[in-house]
Amino acid sequence: RLPLWCMIECAEGLLDARAIAASGGVTALLVGGHDLAETLHIPGRHMARGLALHVAPVILAARAAGITAMAAVAFVEEP
Repeated sequence: RLPLWCMIECAEGLLDARAIAASGGVTALLVGGHDLAETLHIPGRHMARGLALHVAPVILAARAAGITAMAAVAFVEEP
């Protein structure tokens, strides 16, 4: 059976992270940092700081369901 990774990239995904993690067959939750920041209207220069609060619930949802959590937020300097 293939692993099923679900990427959280929008506000709805954040709100549903616990249910997604608990659904059968899901083996990992990932945070799509750039897309999530865009949908939450977080400017690039504030991405790492702005996403910090939003990444934690995804990690908690994954760990509570006993699956892997992955999140990486790159800082990109905007002119």
